[in-house]
Amino acid sequence: MVSFIVFNISILDWLRLRFKPPSLQKLQGANGDKAASHCPSKVVHSARFICILLGLMLAVPFSSRALTNSLALTPPMGWNSWNHYSCNISDAIIRNIANAMATNGMKAAGYQFINIDDCWQVSRDTNGVIVPDPTRFPNGIKALADYVHSKGLKLGVYSDHGISTCQGRPGGLAYEYLDANTYAAWAWITSNTTIAICRRVTFPKPITHGWPTR
Repeated sequence: MVSFIVFNISILDWLRLRFKPPSLQKLQGANGDKAASHCPSKVVHSARFICILLGLMLAVPFSSRALTNSLALTPPMGWNSWNHYSCNISDAIIRNIANAMATNGMKAAGYQFINIDDCWQVSRDTNGVIVPDPTRFPNGIKALADYVHSKGLKLGVYSDHGISTCQGRPGGLAYEYLDANTYAAWAWITSNTTIAICRRVTFPKPITHGWPTR
């Protein structure tokens, strides 16, 4: 309504300036009578009608179509371990972060991801399955994921497209399918995985591990 009033006044002021009558001296006739205003009444009435019409159009709220599945109501919001801890991460640190986010208002504000960055993995076993650091994560990653999920949060991990990560830990090249199944078994399938590209390599022949055969 305020925008309609301001718009109406602005148009009328423009019309008054546009059709401002000439000076009184030029409009005085031989008998000394003053001439009438130079602004036709029909123009003013038309302008008022246009103002009312446009004002009503601006006052009507525009509707928009959106999904109602309650997904992605906010951007992906969470905490990542790298900036503060770099490689110095552990099971205890991640559990403390989960406790803090669940109680300090971050979870209520929409923050839901806890992402473990590089250095959580140390090797692969004889079957090619990636192995977490047994010293820093003595309970394994699944137990940690279960704890984070119990706080109403989601656990994410870091991997790399190359043969090794940015810090020289095992990468995911040729192990993508196996790693995806491993992460799903650790209950990360509903969480978040970060994939980096730090090192590239060209192999003379294809190498695959764990891919389904046809």
